Amino acid sequence: MSFLSIIIPSFNSEKFITETLDSVCIKTDHQIEIIVVDAASKDNTLNILDKYKERIDVLISEPDKGQA
Repeated sequence: MSFLSIIIPSFNSEKFITETLDSVCIKTDHQIEIIVVDAASKDNTLNILDKYKERIDVLISEPDKGQA
């Protein structure tokens, strides 16, 4: 079994974050580390991420200056 780190960038992603995390969480052929980097979302994203706190290894949520 191999180890896999998955980094998920996020900003106001409430429409997609559940589907993304569900997709990652069903992977059973790897030991998975989930890292979510959120740019201080203003929608319901952080509440959704809280529901996955048992599966998310690292959650960073802070303002940034955009993708670049």
